[in-house]
Amino acid sequence: QLLWFLPVLTATFAAFAIWRAGGKSGSLVVRWLATVGMLASIFFGTLGPARHISRTRYLEQQSVDFGREWIDLLQQGRIKEAHQLCMPPERRATDMKLLEELYKTTAKISELYRTFESDPLVKQIIEIGQRGVVRYDGVENAEALPDLDVVHQNYTISGSPGSNAREVSMTVSLRRLRPSAAGTSHWEISDFRQRDGN
Repeated sequence: QLLWFLPVLTATFAAFAIWRAGGKSGSLVVRWLATVGMLASIFFGTLGPARHISRTRYLEQQSVDFGREWIDLLQQGRIKEAHQLCMPPERRATDMKLLEELYKTTAKISELYRTFESDPLVKQIIEIGQRGVVRYDGVENAEALPDLDVVHQNYTISGSPGSNAREVSMTVSLRRLRPSAAGTSHWEISDFRQRDGN
């Protein structure tokens, strides 16, 4: 992103060269080369921002699907499955049928799960339940690091009309390691917190 100014600088020098060559004999070649250089710098100058915008939107869409899945699991009361999405992919259960056994026999995972289950925000989402309305409020921030993608999303979950559950505004942070050339990557919920006003 820091190099986006180079095409602009090149186009500026090319425009200056065209202006300086104007009206001088023997300057047709100079003007032609400067024009080609200016057009090329404009073309390549738009590629960087366009790629950045396209990648940001792609990351947002992928992460929103994952974030909504996590919230849906909590609303359905499938707390252990939701907790699995907060773990690195290599530590998740490969067979959901063995999920209960995994949490009974693995002390570390059981401890992490108890902390997750007792979190006030998790409890509120479960209380609101499936009748709650989930509104996606957009990306608060997105970072594309050398080997890691990080997205911070904002959501508001409202209780159904007539229910005692209050509205919850929250930020969900997601991350994924960049895949290798032949590999795949998976999102995980790295953090979640209530936004101000709750």
